[in-house]
Amino acid sequence: MDLDSAVLKDGFFPPEALNRSPSLTWSGVPAGTRSFALLMMDVTPGVGQEMPHWVMYNIPASVSTLAAGLPRNPVLRGVGRQGINFFNETGYQGPVALADEANHTYRISLYALNCEPNLPPDLNGMTLLQHIQNDLLEEVFIEAVYARTFTLTSPDISLNKPLGLVHTRDGLNQSPALVWSNPPMGTQRYAVLAEDYTARPFTLWSVYDIPPHITRLAGNQPRDLVLQGIGFQGHNDANQMGYDGPLPDAGEERRLRFRVYALSGAPDLEPGMIAGDIRRAILPYFLAQAELEPRYKRTFTLFSPDFEDRRLMPAICRGQSPRLRWRNVPQGTRSLALVLKVPQHPPERRVTWMVYNIQPGLIEIPANLPAYDRLEGLGAQGVVLEKLESLKEVSSLGYARPNPPWGITYNCQFRLYALDFGPNLPLRLAPERLESLMQGHILAVAELTGLLRG
Repeated sequence: MDLDSAVLKDGFFPPEALNRSPSLTWSGVPAGTRSFALLMMDVTPGVGQEMPHWVMYNIPASVSTLAAGLPRNPVLRGVGRQGINFFNETGYQGPVALADEANHTYRISLYALNCEPNLPPDLNGMTLLQHIQNDLLEEVFIEAVYARTFTLTSPDISLNKPLGLVHTRDGLNQSPALVWSNPPMGTQRYAVLAEDYTARPFTLWSVYDIPPHITRLAGNQPRDLVLQGIGFQGHNDANQMGYDGPLPDAGEERRLRFRVYALSGAPDLEPGMIAGDIRRAILPYFLAQAELEPRYKRTFTLFSPDFEDRRLMPAICRGQSPRLRWRNVPQGTRSLALVLKVPQHPPERRVTWMVYNIQPGLIEIPANLPAYDRLEGLGAQGVVLEKLESLKEVSSLGYARPNPPWGITYNCQFRLYALDFGPNLPLRLAPERLESLMQGHILAVAELTGLLRG
């Protein structure tokens, strides 16, 4: 009999599986099997006793797979019954270890039984083994290791995704939020350092002398020498106080590192230090470090000084067009075209604004554009359908005011197209005509979504 788990393939519990039962699959069941039972035990040497973290039985012989994340119900219809774990709870309890403990090893055992699936409720690990000892046909197991490690995460930095524009000098240049967990025993202080290590290390940010009860930094920290209730802030390598995000050349990718240090004591530190002096001061107290390594590459980007992507737009945008800006227009661009769509509108009114024949050297559409077909120094506006308060639909030049009903939120999807032709398109184009003319000529698209609430 063979037992396997897609979640535990490498022999370790991944972070996302720590308190969510792993998927299991088995095959090669011995003849005469009438039911199965399962135990997950902590078999780490020195624990003192084997600790059951998962007790399951009355699994029908027809079952050969357990899905990940089973609910903690005593009875799982069509799957089996769950017993009582070491923590006196029903269902799965993930691995547990103190931060200063050695790795813990867990064994998941599957038992093929020649008894019917009608064992009594509320069995624990010991009583289950007693019930099945005379009915055991075969046992198979897999083992996985759990090591509780010092970890740094961020709600603003996603795994395998670039650093958000808001945390760069292309955007709002705000420091990201950071959260750390599982520090080693004896931690008395923390220090946070961020750097661009694409070529030589270039310090972007330093926060230090952080007391042990602080385990997070909120985003958008002020550029002050002292962060009240948190610690000191140092000078970055641009000789500025606080955070200063990356600003690569067009097309260049920057490799970044955010690192938190756990320290065994309180080094002699002062506000406004540079990174080299901070590192030398904390080195004798070093216990452990955790890090995040996002990247950032300058790309064709559309943004607004008045709202962030997927955030609320100012209420005034219900009646007038917003201010929009862009950067990093690709080479070969001869004109730009902006299209606003509101998915909540019916198809014939989904496009609510079009600006085209925009010169590639421009970087902004100002707010509250007038309803003209030709905009001097900017470009042209198309014709779209607009629904008036009288519910009559009329053709409209310019911004068709996507005014949502009270309590309703519209998704306003702005798309800026870099085109390899123009700027010589006719005036007063309809959405279908503009889309047709752009086909085959789009070099790149930048997107921005604003939320407009009624």
